[in-house]
Amino acid sequence: MKVLLDDPADLVISDWNMPGMTGIELLDKVKSLPDTADMSFVIVTTDTEKKNVIQAVKDGVSGYLIKPFEGPDLAWTLERALKRPLGSGAAAVSAEETDRV
Repeated sequence: MKVLLDDPADLVISDWNMPGMTGIELLDKVKSLPDTADMSFVIVTTDTEKKNVIQAVKDGVSGYLIKPFEGPDLAWTLERALKRPLGSGAAAVSAEETDRV
């Protein structure tokens, strides 16, 4: 978090499973701070359970990629995440995106 506060980014890409903190925990921290709340956030995972996609959407994720993925999938997800209006979070993730799981 210190890195994001010291050097803000337009986009965070995080794995769901990381040592010490999950991607959802990082997403919640990013969204909870005024200085980072509007950052686009993409989660990458091997998890295909819809309940986890829904949790990420509720928490304000901008995009969700299932591994393994192809370059066009990454490009499509990043483009969509960066084009979203600031603060749009969960409202901007469509049913189509959750159906891709």
